[in-house]
Amino acid sequence: MAFERTLGEAAARYAWRVHACVVMRNHFHLAVGLTEPNRYGSYLEFLATDEQMKRELVAKRLSRGWCVGARSFKQEFRKDQARKGADLDLHRFGGLGPDEVRIEREELWEERIQLLAKQANADLAQLGPRKSTPQKVLLAAALKESTSVSNGWLSQRLGMEEPASASQFVRRLLLTLKGRAAVKSLLSRVKT
Repeated sequence: MAFERTLGEAAARYAWRVHACVVMRNHFHLAVGLTEPNRYGSYLEFLATDEQMKRELVAKRLSRGWCVGARSFKQEFRKDQARKGADLDLHRFGGLGPDEVRIEREELWEERIQLLAKQANADLAQLGPRKSTPQKVLLAAALKESTSVSNGWLSQRLGMEEPASASQFVRRLLLTLKGRAAVKSLLSRVKT
């Protein structure tokens, strides 16, 4: 079903956890877990619970993250577990605070841009100073189409000056049939 496929793509792109979905003739209902923590919700939950629940909530907040260690350790651990059949990316953001989510998302974007650059035969260190270099724009568009990457991170990582520049160049590329085809082709060569 098109709705389920689109929901799956959105969930993957924005790292949502879809707990339940009901599609009716003229509307739908979703139960979705977001990766961005809701501090106010946690506070209300804390206030409304008994002493045992307060202890459990405090323990849960103190036990954050799916893995403790340096970035290189996490990457190697994820690869090792993937070889064994695990899909840790589903739990990548679980239990993280706002700053930790930001760091983890940036690491995810960096991993993804490295994969895209490899498939596009682009050397990220040699993309040149021009902010609208075709390879930069292609990589930016592919990352925008497959993740929730921010324009700020893209413009800084690819040397595209202002965040609006990254957004504008991506939009222009995706307005053309040739540009959309190039992005689709690149994404088809990268495992999501």
